[in-house]
Amino acid sequence: MALGGVGTIPWRAREAEAILNGAAVSDETFRAAAEVALRDPFTVSGTVFKIELAKRTNRPGHADSIGVAVMTAIAGGTPSKLLGDPVDRVDGPLKVSGAARYPSDVTFPGLVHAALVQSTIGAGTIRSIDAGEARAAPGVLTVITHENAPALAEGPMTPLGPTPPFALKDDHILHYGQHVAIVVAETPEQAAAVARLVKIDYDETTPVLGINNPQAPVLRNPWELEMRRGDAAAALASAEVVYDETFTTAAETNNPLGLFATVARWKATG
Repeated sequence: MALGGVGTIPWRAREAEAILNGAAVSDETFRAAAEVALRDPFTVSGTVFKIELAKRTNRPGHADSIGVAVMTAIAGGTPSKLLGDPVDRVDGPLKVSGAARYPSDVTFPGLVHAALVQSTIGAGTIRSIDAGEARAAPGVLTVITHENAPALAEGPMTPLGPTPPFALKDDHILHYGQHVAIVVAETPEQAAAVARLVKIDYDETTPVLGINNPQAPVLRNPWELEMRRGDAAAALASAEVVYDETFTTAAETNNPLGLFATVARWKATG
């Protein structure tokens, strides 16, 4: 737990590994390894409190110090109880009354609206796109595909990893629901309706399903993290207890209150 949410430089804490390797399982062993791993920690902006939380968690009798660390960070340096103090949700009344504003509620004069067209196959390439009927529909300003989208440079590396690749780069389909076209119209209703008029033909291939599929290619490994290390089969065979289970994470959370939307407004500079 002391290591959760806090990265080290390098990402692989080799000194901590050396302490753990071959050692007996005990609180003292874990605490010593965590102390080494936490010598030069770093974290992304907004989660700096995790460093102090991890260090406090690593101390003997850490249960009481966890709440102090979290509440001290959140309360701006004033320790407080983790439980027992009522905290009002300042945004609660607006949300339950429907008065809260979300990105889809923001508007500007002359604002136009875009709707996304998504792939109906899981893998393959785009053979052809027929957007003639869509472009001729009332209110439509343009239809953007990989054929006419401007070239964009790759995004920068971030503390959480590489920037996701931009859509509409080429005709390759990597997953079901991939964005393959954008319809821009005067109203959201027009954009959503016309998006259904874009006709796309595909050359479908067999999709790679599952991260353990041997046909799954490594598209990029920017940190050159090790893909294979040690003898997992031998370790499992010699383990006193083996717990085998598969865990999955949903592609999306189940609790968004606002529509997925982005509002952009360009301003002249200089």
